[in-house]
Amino acid sequence: MMKRETVLITGASGGISYAFAERFAQNGCDIIAVARSEKKLYQLKNELEGKYEIQFVPYAKDLSKQEEVQSLYNEL
Repeated sequence: MMKRETVLITGASGGISYAFAERFAQNGCDIIAVARSEKKLYQLKNELEGKYEIQFVPYAKDLSKQEEVQSLYNEL
């Protein structure tokens, strides 16, 4: 069984990062998504997992805050 690629996308709840998430999901990549809005992340998770056979792992973090960057690093 071939292992799928996983991509980390920051700012995933909107803009170009949202488009990147959609494109990577279309290509069968699993996604680790980071954004400030937990609600938007879970909407995106439901949308992409529903359309594509991928795993979507959301992290609600504000990466402008050093402690949240460190927290994400530790969790990953």
